[in-house]
Amino acid sequence: MTIAIGLPQYEIIPGTRLKRLTADFRAYSDTIKHWIIIRKGFVCDDESTPWRGENPMAGLIHDWASRKDSINVSKTTAAKMYLEFQCYEDSLVKRPWYSKAWDCLWRVLKAGTVAIVPDFVYWHKYSVFSTADDML
Repeated sequence: MTIAIGLPQYEIIPGTRLKRLTADFRAYSDTIKHWIIIRKGFVCDDESTPWRGENPMAGLIHDWASRKDSINVSKTTAAKMYLEFQCYEDSLVKRPWYSKAWDCLWRVLKAGTVAIVPDFVYWHKYSVFSTADDML
């Protein structure tokens, strides 16, 4: 069962769109059947899609899974994890059925986008230990 222990705690890195975790973040991914621990200090940009949405937790997990030294999964699996945690995050908010239907379509579009973007754009481009300076 997909679950996150709390919500990610961030600090904004001034002058950038980047954020840094201020505490370890833990979640269980049903996609990979494994606990994820993203360590304090990890730098990410929430959701990297052109349509930044309401799923910063999903973006954090996808950013982490996309790093060259995080976990040994394919780009497709990382996209599935992104979709999985978008669904999880959206399930935490009560919304009318028609909003949930739109959210479902929107999640598939975002996850599909990260799955088909050419590798050189983001896949294994950075290390888990990359700093904001490395990413600018």
